[in-house]
Amino acid sequence: MRLRILPALLMVLAAAVGVLFPPPMHAQQSATSQYVNLTWSFRNSHPNIIYLQLYAQYNKGHIWPAPDKYWVLKDSEAHSAKIKCWEGEKICYGAWTTGRDEWGVGRGNKRSCKGCCITCSAGNHGTKNLAP
Repeated sequence: MRLRILPALLMVLAAAVGVLFPPPMHAQQSATSQYVNLTWSFRNSHPNIIYLQLYAQYNKGHIWPAPDKYWVLKDSEAHSAKIKCWEGEKICYGAWTTGRDEWGVGRGNKRSCKGCCITCSAGNHGTKNLAP
């Protein structure tokens, strides 16, 4: 008799833990979430070369194109940053010159910003102009 009650008791305890300790709000990944292809373009309107990375804000280790690589914007053409990210993830750009100029979250994702983040979803997310 005790052996039959134990599995039912464990199920009730597991459900209670889920109610008492829900996952963090930023964990927006549901059973229907998936990795999607996102394109975000950037234009250099600065006289110097601009270096650019994209940073995941919830999964802090996700940096595009890679932690030790960056996109180089040498001209005033729109350059597309194409990444695969988790749908619903907050993605921010960080850009900088070899001088003191920075945009978005800056080099290394160390600054706060307004208007420099998007929610990962499939498709093209327009062009951001990086000007002095």
